[in-house]
Amino acid sequence: MKNKNFQKKVREYMKKPYRIEIEPDPDGGYVAWIKELPGCITYGETLEETLKMLEEAKELYIETALARGKKLPEPVAERKYSGKFLLRIPPALHERLAEMAADEGVSLNALVNRLIVKALSEKEIAQRINEQYEQLEQRLKRIEELMKTQYVSWNVRSEFGKSRILKPSKSLARKPSLDIIGPA
Repeated sequence: MKNKNFQKKVREYMKKPYRIEIEPDPDGGYVAWIKELPGCITYGETLEETLKMLEEAKELYIETALARGKKLPEPVAERKYSGKFLLRIPPALHERLAEMAADEGVSLNALVNRLIVKALSEKEIAQRINEQYEQLEQRLKRIEELMKTQYVSWNVRSEFGKSRILKPSKSLARKPSLDIIGPA
């Protein structure tokens, strides 16, 4: 009877809408994980294989956690939030925030809400910029690798609107790199 109840509980958790995150691996294939279940992560060559393996990893994670008597978190989608939480801050910060709110003619709650939203937005923007920077860096590395093996030139528009031609350097004294050769 205990085994049937255990399996039933596992099936219940397997049906819950946990949030899946998946990213292409730079070396090929995909990495996937479930954010609410720390350590529940897998890798696969194809998207289908990765998702199938993630389901297996999720089941093993749930079985192990339940067998050890650990409480599993609810999926983010199922959590209910009241919109209120208690925040403890140092008195000096409380005073400073209250003064800022008074100066702006808003309530302390409205000010703190705006500051939190602003900080989260800035963090998301910084994350996107970092992701795009990393992608550009990877592309540049691939271009440099190509340039080591073959003579290739690119016509690149600079941020100032002037066109430049990039060619591999021919110097034997140093590693090949990109040199900017005057206006095109």
